[in-house]
Amino acid sequence: MSEMPWSSSQLSNEDIYWASPSSIICVTVILKCENLQFSGPFKYRGALNKLLRLSPEKLDRGLVKYSTGSGNHTLAPLMATEQMSKVRGQTIPIQIYAPSSASNDKISAIKSYCTSPTTVVL
Repeated sequence: MSEMPWSSSQLSNEDIYWASPSSIICVTVILKCENLQFSGPFKYRGALNKLLRLSPEKLDRGLVKYSTGSGNHTLAPLMATEQMSKVRGQTIPIQIYAPSSASNDKISAIKSYCTSPTTVVL
């Protein structure tokens, strides 16, 4: 059995390996490593898909995100909004309503992801 590195994560320095059970079998293996996405497994993709379905007029009005935490469910819409702003060349304002229990570090992390107009309300 041989091990071959086939991909390196941009988020970590670890290589991902796959083992070929036999040199007779020729297959292409493609892994969709959602755990290596910026804001966690499926949250970013879901947020981006939602934004892609909105009209430019609705995006101009902005987004509101009510967060029960300050983790991936908050970061995913922020990152998707940033991506959409770049792709469409459109400024998309977003308001984040975070719990008052959110730490200053979490609030700073949320704000650090944003270049578009963002309001964080505790």
